[in-house]
Amino acid sequence: MVVIGGKAANGECLNDAHQLNLTTLKWTKCVASGEHGLTGCHSHRSAVWKDCIAVYGGLDKNDIPTNRLYMLTILDDHHLELNEVKCHPSLPARYSSSCLVHNDSLVIVGGVEWNLEMPEVILVDLLSHKASFVQLQLPKEPLLFCGTTCVLLDGENKDGSSLKVALFSGGANCFSFGTYFNKTPHLLQC
Repeated sequence: MVVIGGKAANGECLNDAHQLNLTTLKWTKCVASGEHGLTGCHSHRSAVWKDCIAVYGGLDKNDIPTNRLYMLTILDDHHLELNEVKCHPSLPARYSSSCLVHNDSLVIVGGVEWNLEMPEVILVDLLSHKASFVQLQLPKEPLLFCGTTCVLLDGENKDGSSLKVALFSGGANCFSFGTYFNKTPHLLQC
């Protein structure tokens, strides 16, 4: 298990990485190499693809949303290689989304960004780095796409059928409208 960045109890945005050996239950601090080092970030999301981990978005040390997508490769117990992926078109700056991998695509669901007209789902082809944006038909009841967990329902859709994702939890706190939590799991089709 790899933990990248995060936020300390004192509010400091962390820019380190640690690996937990699931057999010995011992933590090891990792050194990251590559074109970009680790930058302080929290509220980002990740998903495993082949022998890499895709890490997307989050808030930087100034709590500004980022649009970075990195591919992280575990070289050994102490070393990680980190390479930034430049997508076309560029990804929006977003945090608190959900991510999963379907075939060779990173599926980014929801999250928070400062553009009020954001697409609910972003599909990133991890081979070509091409991004596409999907607006969903949403239910009439309010549905918040931040702090959610998503699970792929139909594993292989090579026949052209739509991608089906179950969306669980989610909600937000706001000083003006209070606290709202999504009431039930929702089925999303892309």
